[in-house]
Amino acid sequence: MKPAPFDYAIAMGVRKGDTLSRIALQYRSAPEAILQFNRLRSAKTLRINSELAIPVPSARAVADGGHGLERQ
Repeated sequence: MKPAPFDYAIAMGVRKGDTLSRIALQYRSAPEAILQFNRLRSAKTLRINSELAIPVPSARAVADGGHGLERQ
């Protein structure tokens, strides 16, 4: 898999109860894309009060049914 085209990234602070899946769903991104974009090895490395950059897929990628990653 390779990352889909991203228009921009959004900075957000991790709060108590946040999960990578919920964050990805909220911003229409993919958990794998968020991990890769932030150079994290796993969701277990998320920490409360840390800041994440959330890659937001381009409008074209979303219109094509993408969720942040394209299959090769």
